[in-house]
Amino acid sequence: MAASAEDWDAEITHTPENNFLLYATTSQSVRQPKTAFLRYVRVVYGTDVAIRVREKLASHKITDQNFQQFKHSSFAAEYKRRFQPSPPLNRRKF
Repeated sequence: MAASAEDWDAEITHTPENNFLLYATTSQSVRQPKTAFLRYVRVVYGTDVAIRVREKLASHKITDQNFQQFKHSSFAAEYKRRFQPSPPLNRRKF
């Protein structure tokens, strides 16, 4: 039996859509945060930037286990650099 164009209930019960679960994407980012971050960088900024970021993480020996610690320290350093500038240097008077 074919559903008419106006009978949406019959179409939904005949071919239901998959339910979107946020947990499907969240669990992977929790299990593999470095991989999820690199995938995000690749999608947003492109493959070339993702390759450079991956090389930088490899040079610092960052793994999935210590990625969160590296991320927090990097964000803290960047926050301090941007919003807590160093005091001005004292100028010597000649």
